[in-house]
Amino acid sequence: MLHTHTLCSSFPSTLTPFSTLHPNRKLFSIQNPDAKSPPLSKSHIRVNPKNPKIIQNPDAKYFVDKIESVKCVVLYNVMMKKFREIKNFENAEKLFDEMLQRGVKPNVVTFSTMITCAELCSMHHKAVEWFEMMGSFECKPSDDLSATIIGSYACVGDVDTALRLYDCSKKEKWDHDKRVFTALIKMYGNLGNYDGCESIYNDMKVLGVKVNYTTYTSMLYAMENAKRAWKAKAIYEEMLTNGFSPDGSTYRVVLKAYCTGRYKDDALSVYKEMKEKGINIGRILYNMLLKMCADVGYVDEAVEIFKDMKHSETCHPNSFTYSSMVNMYSCTGNFSEAEDMLNEMIGGGFEPNISILTSLIGCYGNAKRTDDVVRIFDKLLDLGISSDDRLCGRLLHVMTRIPKQELGKITDCIEKANPKLGFVVRNLMEEREGADFRKEALELFNSIDDYVIKKSLCNKLIDLCGRSFPPVLGIYTGTQKNKSAPRVVESYMKEHNAPFQKDADMAGWFLTTNGAVKLWLQSNGSSVTDDSLNQ
Repeated sequence: MLHTHTLCSSFPSTLTPFSTLHPNRKLFSIQNPDAKSPPLSKSHIRVNPKNPKIIQNPDAKYFVDKIESVKCVVLYNVMMKKFREIKNFENAEKLFDEMLQRGVKPNVVTFSTMITCAELCSMHHKAVEWFEMMGSFECKPSDDLSATIIGSYACVGDVDTALRLYDCSKKEKWDHDKRVFTALIKMYGNLGNYDGCESIYNDMKVLGVKVNYTTYTSMLYAMENAKRAWKAKAIYEEMLTNGFSPDGSTYRVVLKAYCTGRYKDDALSVYKEMKEKGINIGRILYNMLLKMCADVGYVDEAVEIFKDMKHSETCHPNSFTYSSMVNMYSCTGNFSEAEDMLNEMIGGGFEPNISILTSLIGCYGNAKRTDDVVRIFDKLLDLGISSDDRLCGRLLHVMTRIPKQELGKITDCIEKANPKLGFVVRNLMEEREGADFRKEALELFNSIDDYVIKKSLCNKLIDLCGRSFPPVLGIYTGTQKNKSAPRVVESYMKEHNAPFQKDADMAGWFLTTNGAVKLWLQSNGSSVTDDSLNQ
């Protein structure tokens, strides 16, 4: 709702330019046109040489009193533009209130000034409010104003109106401000519609609108959130080619996109630039870099980044940092470095989580260091950490790697971690069957909701059963649902020189012997032996 205020109450701060230009001239109130003018001297009066009857008076009150109504609108518009220059929307609104009280009808310029003033003040809800008010004053917005307001509708989240006006603008070929495109990109980004972001970005190029730095950064943020590292890279390289230099925020979003997309070399290059320019990396980005290096096996690079982080004045390693380092060393088989990092973590006051210890157990298991597996498991219990299905799965995996005479040590650990699973494993090891075994096994699998974990446990338990290959092995492709399957499988077998042959009597079957499979596996570099295949 508009409120009535006197213009003079806002003049002391807003009309400084006029008082500066005319220090001896008294300010006036447009709202009080009947106030008497100050006495005029000859120096105050100038005669228009083209029309001697018209007296030009520099005194503002006298000027307003004598000009016609339309000139009054012009004066108000000029004053509003002054408020716009200093981004004072509140006083511009007060001036509009006074304008209405005096019976001065606003025109398109008035509304255009108010709307652009609101946008400059980032008051987009006000810009929309004033735009929608134009009809009640019989003012039709110009194409330029309609194009400008698209950005405000986008900023306030009125998607339908913003897109309707945008489609109209393309059809009518209105001139677009770059800020409109940026606002639309941000709108789509907030909605999670990253294809929409790309569509607007491509429209800019088609329409010949030069992309500015703000638009580039908006697109980079959108592509990072969309996890489209390849797009972020293309936009970033285009930005650099066009002569824009990234600031700290842009560097960070690009680095984040590269880390998420595993663009390892690009990420390390950006990281190096940030270090050289003294830009703060931050703990989150340090951890993302370390996780990326761990995932791609960049051990040396991760060690250097970890050292940089420890010497940083702004952030130091936290629990997530140590987790990444322990997992990296564990996955690469560096169990000594992994445990050193674990001890450093505990010494720094951080408690390891089950994921770290599970990873370390797997590392020792792959190295067939059974006693170390048991020691790490006991440390887990000492720390009061509860076991989960993934830990049990890792212990089962260890049992498939170590000698038979050491299986009992890991079975003891499994019984402590999950008694039901321990019961099943113990019965399998001792080849005991019965109703109790089937009941416990059924309860065990019913208690696991995660299908992937359940499948993994089943496969590992099957491995522990130690059944030998049957004399004949077969692959069944089916005969009804997919008639092309036999041809695909046959082609694959020939490509890999597999010993399976199509059976002439049974449709959809490919058969071979266990001896042929063993020879084929060993000829292809498999580490299996006759003993392992016949366990």
